[in-house]
Amino acid sequence: MAERGGRTGPQAGLARTSGRITAGSRSGTPWGSLPWMLLDIARKRPARPMLRHWRDGAWQRLSWGDFALAVASAAAWLRAAGVSPGDRVLLVSESRPEFNIADCALMAIGAVTVPTYTTNTVADHRHILADSGARIAIASTAALAARIAAAAPAPLELLLGFDALPAPGAAGRVAAWPEVLATPGDLPMLLAEVELIPPGGWPA
Repeated sequence: MAERGGRTGPQAGLARTSGRITAGSRSGTPWGSLPWMLLDIARKRPARPMLRHWRDGAWQRLSWGDFALAVASAAAWLRAAGVSPGDRVLLVSESRPEFNIADCALMAIGAVTVPTYTTNTVADHRHILADSGARIAIASTAALAARIAAAAPAPLELLLGFDALPAPGAAGRVAAWPEVLATPGDLPMLLAEVELIPPGGWPA
């Protein structure tokens, strides 16, 4: 998409969304939550680069607008998959764009991200799963997905992989990231929803 000029196509929803901002956080910023801040910045500057990452032998750019559209798709997919407010979701990934997208989508729908190290052992994951009560997990690679499935005290309800589809039977339902990104999202509605998140997040 162009760096400057008018907004057209799917990005146009960013411009149509209300720009109303109220003082909502104890820190004095105009946003009451992290997803509100991220999606509001995306609304204001959709063409600007949000981050760059190394992939396929070259630096790739993710714009704020594309980030927001991916968050809306992920939020819609997670809701349709049964992820509800208050659900704990294990997120095991290296630093990569999909981590940021999934984390923001989970916060936007009221779920609780449980981030863990990619270097954790099966025993480490088992302790975190049991302690957090997470029944849903997102993993960057097939190997990490298999490690999490092996660690689960009881079969996971849902296991989502960034790079590949987790092995069938690893959870009640397995899915891969392309399915998430192909899900139509309602970005204007999500922007309106995150403005309602109270400071400190929804009660757990």
